Amino acid sequence: MSNIQALEVSNFFCLFEAKMLVEGRSNLANFAKKQRTRYWQAYLKGGKKVEHVEHPEITRTLNKGYPQKVDKPEHAGTDFLDTEIFVGDNIVEDPNTGETVLKENLEQYLADHYGFQFKKAQ
Repeated sequence: MSNIQALEVSNFFCLFEAKMLVEGRSNLANFAKKQRTRYWQAYLKGGKKVEHVEHPEITRTLNKGYPQKVDKPEHAGTDFLDTEIFVGDNIVEDPNTGETVLKENLEQYLADHYGFQFKKAQ
């Protein structure tokens, strides 16, 4: 392994360690920390031979990238402000116009379409 390769692998394990810490996977973070240290030491020694790492999750990540754990919400359309509506969002339907409004935008919709005025009581 060359000096540059040792540095690149050390950098990979540094980034991987941080990602595992963020995801709360402390065992993998500790493993990555040990590997990062080992490859950094190899870099400092001029890239002398380092035994190959065979941890399956590391190998999979090197080959296929980080796994995507977050499911993207299913898109259900947009409301009158072109705000995206996702499955499970609270919506309101105006029976007079057939318009669909995201609940968070209801106040704006009523003011724009029906002239409602929202004020604080005095």
